[in-house]
Amino acid sequence: MRRIVPASLATAALAFGLLGIGTGTAQAATASCTTSTLDMGVIVPSTSSYSTDCLLGQGNQSEAVKVLQGALSVCYGQNIASDGVFGPATKSALVAVQRQIGVSADGVYGPNTRNHMKFIKGSISAGDSVCRVY
Repeated sequence: MRRIVPASLATAALAFGLLGIGTGTAQAATASCTTSTLDMGVIVPSTSSYSTDCLLGQGNQSEAVKVLQGALSVCYGQNIASDGVFGPATKSALVAVQRQIGVSADGVYGPNTRNHMKFIKGSISAGDSVCRVY
């Protein structure tokens, strides 16, 4: 009887692992944004392989952070430097914008925030708006 219980627990643990239950969040598997790309007419943070499904949070330092900071400043009037360092000021600005656009205000940039945010357009005509929603 003692051998059956540990074997059953091991089988259950294996089954849950194989099914992906309890193995972490989708955010944990999402790559960090490191660069930028022109996508859908706007300049957005991306991975080195130009995927726009990526994350930025406090502590990140990259071109992608500069792009995010530029959008927060130009498109939303947040008074932050575009220095490429995701510090407390960038987090605070992002939280304010996340509240404004109606997404979870967690201070982490990811696909949901991207889908609701305005970014700087890749090309601008005279009299045209500088920013557009992704």
